[in-house]
Parts: sequence; C-alpha cells; structure tokens
Amino acid sequence: MSAPSGMFVTTGSFRTHYIEDGAGDPVILLHGGGAGADSVSNWRDCLPLFAKRRRAIAVDMVGFGRSDKPGPDGFTYSQQSRNSQIVAFIEALGLERVSIVGNSMGGATALGVAMTRPDLVANLVLMGSAGVPHDGPPNPALAPLMNYDFTPEGMRRIIEVLANPDYRASDDQVRYRYELSAQPDTRAAYGRSWDGSGRTASATPTTTSGGSPRAHWW
Repeated sequence: MSAPSGMFVTTGSFRTHYIEDGAGDPVILLHGGGAGADSVSNWRDCLPLFAKRRRAIAVDMVGFGRSDKPGPDGFTYSQQSRNSQIVAFIEALGLERVSIVGNSMGGATALGVAMTRPDLVANLVLMGSAGVPHDGPPNPALAPLMNYDFTPEGMRRIIEVLANPDYRASDDQVRYRYELSAQPDTRAAYGRSWDGSGRTASATPTTTSGGSPRAHWW
C-alpha cells in the first residue's frame, strides 16, 4: 500500500502528520484506535470522493501513523490528549469551522472537540463511535484488538473484526498496517492507548457548555 505524500504541523509538544485532497469547506477525517490504523490505511480510498466537494484532510492521531509518538513515560495517551491534538491541528491550519468524520476512537475525539470547542465544529459524522460510558465487561469480539500479538496473522484478525463482514483486506493492506504497528515507538504508544478493559484509554469525552454542531450517526 503506497502512502500519499503528507505534511506535518506542530500541535502542542509534538508534530501531527496529515494527508489532504480537494478544495472548499474543510472536512477532517479521524481514524480509529486499532493497531496499524492511520490516515492512509483508513482513508486513502475515501479521500478522492470527499475531495470532489470538500477539502478533505485525514489526520494521524498522536501515537499512530507518521505523527510523533512521545515516550509514554513523559506523555499521557488519553482522550483529552487526542482532543487537544485536533483542536491544535484545526487552529494550526488556520481553519474556522470544520466538519469532522470520526470512526471509533476518532468518533470519541470528534465528540470531545465539539464539546470543548463548539466554535470550531459545524458538523459531526460518527461511525461506530466510542465515547459512551460502558461499565460492563468488554465485548468478546474485541479480543483480537486487546490481545494483538504483533504478527501479520494477528493484524488480519483485527481488520476482520473492525470491517464490514463482506470486506476482504488485501495482503498489501495487512502488511502495511502490520509494519506500522510493529515499530517500537508505535508499539509502546499503542500499549498505553488501551486501558485493559477493551476501551481506548479515557474514551469518554469531558463535556462543557456551548453551542452544539449538527451530528450524524451510523
């Protein structure tokens, strides 16, 4: 899987990598928290479709893809950290009000940004979103994510769990995500991004007062 040429912007104490296409009103695409996730693997095929009408921007969350991966001993991989990253990203690009499409962990981040900085968000689209409190046992279907063994076979099992039942990942996509996930700094960050209960760490956004963007769920 070839990676489109991307760009970097400083977001607080680290750099954030992103790819983009198109022009017009901005839409920011946020990937989920599965091992090997990033802007390329999750959004590469969608980007040209969004770009027909929008400036489509796919972001690598902190600890994922080509974005920086601060050492876990000096950085907290929490939902608040991800919310702050995307707020800083929007401001660094000089954007005013954006639409955000968030998948899973990216959905929780989209919610967090909208609740902490509603002035920056016009629309939300949430896909299989995290962010709703859940105190029960983890869903057994998440076992491949929680018990990822950092092998190509383990990566294929993760993709099978996360994708539509009819989706068949190519060997190229499995290899791309596996190689990303196996990098030592990515692996360390991934270990701190899960809280041991089947949820990404601190997955519930903190609410605040303010205006509300329009939200769409599927």
